[in-house]
Amino acid sequence: MVSKILIADDDHEMLKILTGLLEQAGYKVIEAENGLEAVELAKKELPSLIMLDIHMPVMDGLTACRKLKADPVTKAIPVVMLTIEGSITEIEHAIIYLHNQAFHERRDPQGSEKHPVLKDMP
Repeated sequence: MVSKILIADDDHEMLKILTGLLEQAGYKVIEAENGLEAVELAKKELPSLIMLDIHMPVMDGLTACRKLKADPVTKAIPVVMLTIEGSITEIEHAIIYLHNQAFHERRDPQGSEKHPVLKDMP
């Protein structure tokens, strides 16, 4: 069975490049042009990996990621955030959010708190 990868990017040239590379590597690629479309396709197609651009119309990549990770159907699917335009702050928020999601059950040795760097993040 061929692994499916969902790519969401509103930059058609970038979408074409990523799709071509992944298809050459033997993956089935599902394309979305915005975050809302990505969330809907992820629930329907259940890909092995989701690649989300941070800046997209209708729904941005970080919001789409939050929705995917909140849904029991899609929360276990790994997500890679993509950007060529993102600010350092946006990239940091994406990294911290994804880290927080990956380790949301992790507690400190006393079992009471999240990691101190992550405790104030949404």
